[in-house]
Amino acid sequence: PATTENYTVLTSSAASDVYKRQVVSREGQGTEVTVYLPVAGADGDLHSASQAAPSIVAANFHILVVDDTDVQREVALAMLEKLGFRVDAVASGEAALVWRRDNSTDLLLLDMIMAPGMDGLDTYRQFVADWPGTKAVIASGYAETDRVTEALELGAGAFLRKPYTMDGLARAVEEALRGEDG
Repeated sequence: PATTENYTVLTSSAASDVYKRQVVSREGQGTEVTVYLPVAGADGDLHSASQAAPSIVAANFHILVVDDTDVQREVALAMLEKLGFRVDAVASGEAALVWRRDNSTDLLLLDMIMAPGMDGLDTYRQFVADWPGTKAVIASGYAETDRVTEALELGAGAFLRKPYTMDGLARAVEEALRGEDG
């Protein structure tokens, strides 16, 4: 039987090179690896921090990254720090709720699919219940689902498709922070 692992990987070369890979293994036939790399602009620059810099004063804002994948969490943290934000990161929705009891944040960068435990929607629901007006960017390697739509209806300010670029991340964060309702 064929097994397929689809996952998004954020590399750490400059904390901004983003790629996606697909691995398909078939018993007795071998393994096929497909790698999708980002397209560089005419100047060869993949993710210029100066181009991606938000027009808001990033140092005035704190972002909590919630993602169950270590490398994605680490790279999101590095990208946001490079943009000038103050950042912390946790590995689950449950850990985010515990962290928030003793800390404050201006925005959640929230992975939609986390396992085991609370997914992004359940986490955001609880944040909104406990801390009304919580702002969020929902991130997922999958297409926008009903659960993403529900999170946006609850007040999340943007949906960010993985793998994302520094520019895409900056735009989504700025859009969510500028939002009126959280």
